[in-house]
Amino acid sequence: MPKKSLVKKSKKKNNEEKTDEVEVFIMGKSYKVPAGLTIMKALEYAGYRFIRSCGCRAGFCGACSTVYRIEDEQKLGFDLACQKVVEDQMYLVQLPFVPASKAEYDIDKIEPSDSTLIEMYPEIARCVSCNTCTKSCPQDIDTMKYIQMAVRGDIERCAELSFDCIQCGLCAMRCPADIKHYHLGQLARRLRGKYLDTKSKNLAKRIKEIDQRKYDEEIAKLMKMDKEEIVKIYKSRKIEAEQEENEGGRFANIGKLFENKLFVAFLIYVFFMQITMNGNLTYFPLYVLEYGGKEGLFGLTKMVGSISEILILIFSDKILDRFKIKHIFGVSSSAFVIRWLLLGFFPMRSIFLGSQILHSLSFGLFYVTCVNFINKVTKDDVKSTAQNVFTSVYIGLGSIVGNMVGGVIFDRLGGDIMYLTWAALAFTAGLGYYVFLTQTEKRVA
Repeated sequence: MPKKSLVKKSKKKNNEEKTDEVEVFIMGKSYKVPAGLTIMKALEYAGYRFIRSCGCRAGFCGACSTVYRIEDEQKLGFDLACQKVVEDQMYLVQLPFVPASKAEYDIDKIEPSDSTLIEMYPEIARCVSCNTCTKSCPQDIDTMKYIQMAVRGDIERCAELSFDCIQCGLCAMRCPADIKHYHLGQLARRLRGKYLDTKSKNLAKRIKEIDQRKYDEEIAKLMKMDKEEIVKIYKSRKIEAEQEENEGGRFANIGKLFENKLFVAFLIYVFFMQITMNGNLTYFPLYVLEYGGKEGLFGLTKMVGSISEILILIFSDKILDRFKIKHIFGVSSSAFVIRWLLLGFFPMRSIFLGSQILHSLSFGLFYVTCVNFINKVTKDDVKSTAQNVFTSVYIGLGSIVGNMVGGVIFDRLGGDIMYLTWAALAFTAGLGYYVFLTQTEKRVA
């Protein structure tokens, strides 16, 4: 270990002194180390030799989790020793490992469901949302959020949010609920990879070819090439996804969409719900007039609907994070049904105004959830096409049929019968789609 503790300094032209070394405290003992070193290199400079807590030295393995505090600062710091640069008056504590029990399971014998994660790690139910785990994460992962996703059974989202986890264990060490965040995130990613994500058609084939050493000769040639030759081959390579797009064009994407049963069922549901909504938008003013309302009432109903819609849109992201999509669709469908029943049975001024509050659920939240659902169930190469098809059904086809059918019913049977018909249609479509989503919940959170 170094014996000297002299501080090297260099002078600037303006005679100001610039310190080239900083003072750190390792296990309570003071050392002067060069500024700019990482904690790991500073420890070695001070004479310590790593026999554990040292792995890749590149910020990937999570072995060098470190707790530190700067003198006169209240808060503890958490980081990786191979990444964090030392600061003056830094007190360091190295952790050989973070003890945490791991659930035992056979990934081939379990299946993803709403309760899989909480059954394996029941302590997640004790989460108090203190956010200490997130503040402790050196990867800036929203740890508390993926724990909340696990509590509600959203395996896919939990896996996505925890994807950058390096298993350092700092979150678990700080958690007052004794949650093993990193073990749970690993289980979520394994379940998603094995059961939820679409399997690559060519992956198994390529692995088999590699096992058969089919590419040994080609790899040997590449190893002998210079950089320019390799770059040229790389740029001229054939990309399967681009070939399929060029060969099939836009119509190929539409064909792919309609092979997706989740998306097709969704379109059918949206179509029937929008028949009722568009019929209402067109004939609501006439219905109000039919029961003695005046033109000024239209403006008030629009105002009430718009205010309620704005409020629900402000909190829509939190709602989508906290609740399952099938439950949100269930609430929206119920709002459709209740709204049409109120208008059909009680055509009066107070109902005309009050029912507009439900516009926030039957239009605002419904639309946002539809867009979010499309992003979850469609692949990246068809997401834009999927949104266009959805808009065509939502605004176009639903509007055409809703106006035609609504006009016939309103003219021949009256507005109250039209709204009761809409209620029956919305109830049937909403219930049917909720049952469908329940049966396919392994693929849709």
